[in-house]
Amino acid sequence: MTPEEYEKLYGYAPSQELQEAWASGPQAVQSYKDKPVAEAIHAIVEPFTTRGVGGDPDDAEFASGIGGMNRGLASLLNPAVMVSGAANVVDNWANPAAENSLMDYIWGGLDVAGPVAKAAKPLAQAYRANMPNLLEYISNSRFTQAPGTTVGDTVSKMAGYTPPGGYPDQRVSFYSGNPIATAAALGEGLYRGTKSFVKQLYNLSDSHRWGTKKVSRLQVDGIKKHFETSESVMADPKSWVTDKSGVTKLSTKAKESLKRSEKTVAGDLNTMYALAEREGYEISDVVRAWGDIHWDTSRHINSVDLAPQLRDLKSVSADAAPTENSAMIADMMNGIWKMGDDYILAIQKPRKSSGAASSTTDAQMSRSYANAAKAYHAGARTADEFRAAGVKRVVDGENGSVLVQYSSDRMSDLFKGGFNAIAELTPKGKTTFWVSDKFDLLSGPAQTAMEVGMKNRLLTVMQPKTITTPVVGAGKGAAKKRKVPTRAKGPSVKSREEAAMKAMMADDDIPAAYKAKFMLTRYGLPTAGAGGLLSANQNPRNKTRY
Repeated sequence: MTPEEYEKLYGYAPSQELQEAWASGPQAVQSYKDKPVAEAIHAIVEPFTTRGVGGDPDDAEFASGIGGMNRGLASLLNPAVMVSGAANVVDNWANPAAENSLMDYIWGGLDVAGPVAKAAKPLAQAYRANMPNLLEYISNSRFTQAPGTTVGDTVSKMAGYTPPGGYPDQRVSFYSGNPIATAAALGEGLYRGTKSFVKQLYNLSDSHRWGTKKVSRLQVDGIKKHFETSESVMADPKSWVTDKSGVTKLSTKAKESLKRSEKTVAGDLNTMYALAEREGYEISDVVRAWGDIHWDTSRHINSVDLAPQLRDLKSVSADAAPTENSAMIADMMNGIWKMGDDYILAIQKPRKSSGAASSTTDAQMSRSYANAAKAYHAGARTADEFRAAGVKRVVDGENGSVLVQYSSDRMSDLFKGGFNAIAELTPKGKTTFWVSDKFDLLSGPAQTAMEVGMKNRLLTVMQPKTITTPVVGAGKGAAKKRKVPTRAKGPSVKSREEAAMKAMMADDDIPAAYKAKFMLTRYGLPTAGAGGLLSANQNPRNKTRY
């Protein structure tokens, strides 16, 4: 390449050092005699080098074709520059006569790294936003069942009786513990996420919505599916039954279908909100409207600041006394999650709709807590006495209380998946549940790869819930009348949720400037780059003879 050609392509003259490097090596007549591998590499990459894609020295068609930009700016947008930069490095490395300087590799690296680095972060954010929150699918295979408590139990389940018509449909989860099911659920999730991401990338409305609202194609599809499910269930005559008193109401099956749909969409949208916190980009008004329903405060803290935050956290139960064990509870949460310094603490509000968080209730209904409640009513008061009764991970707290830490075996909140619970039992017969969860994507090596470039770490803590420590297995007995709390006037939680969802998926007017930019970046530049490469390969003036 001549200095004139270089300036034609990039918009500025090459440095003296670069010109001297050209004169001494890469631009000289070269021989590949007795070096078939190097020659083969050269034959592959040479058409894609700067010499191959530079085009006619008198040709300014590319610059004029994108609106008369000066050639320097045009080259930065030209995908051919990135390709040729990498090709130059490879060709010079394979060339036995080339004397590559550090500058050669620097220029080639900059050609590649500049566009890649600029695009990598927003593309990664968009990709993560399109990953399904619920990594599960329907399967009728015996090999995807969750494992049993022992090896023998697992084998027995796999080899067990097959019901007529085959195995019943079962939900296979990423967190099932079965490596086959885990791999299958991950593969299904990555496929769905990638498919949604590509659709968003090349759809004008989806791209504009993501750019202005930070609402992904996956989330819009989830909202649409939820509304379609609700309409279908409510319109289906089979969803309605009439009881003995003549009252018509939704069947149990219909209620379960609606509840599942609400939980799924709520899990997706709460994940969207938490993901925005981790990514560190500005939360749009429509996403904030959803967040205000389900989330309380969010603030940057260090692990040493967790205890005072918990101490000031009010229980959702009106008659609950403030905890005296905030320091111990914080130590237990830090021990399990290992958040370290500078993370975001996000407070999740209690359940207010069928799709919202109910994790404190899950913690209450867990087998681990049932065992602790049984031990309490059997007379256990100290950690040693609870351990003697079979309760694990229990420590003594302040003023005669004990703290029991466990992973709940009930997980009705599809935002969290698994979570950690701490049951604080007092000698006065009260239990307060503390629920926490570290918000992350996947686990193990898959998590490391998926979270590259994320700005913040996030710990979610639910507002605690206090109950009277129950006598487990005593039966419900006669129904007790309870005072129905007076609700503040205003729109219901469900109507607010639906309004927020409709605002998120709404198609806004798209400015002409955005449309032009979209067409240029998605279709114009790639086409121009591909055309430049093709025309260069067909132009004999761009071929170097050896």
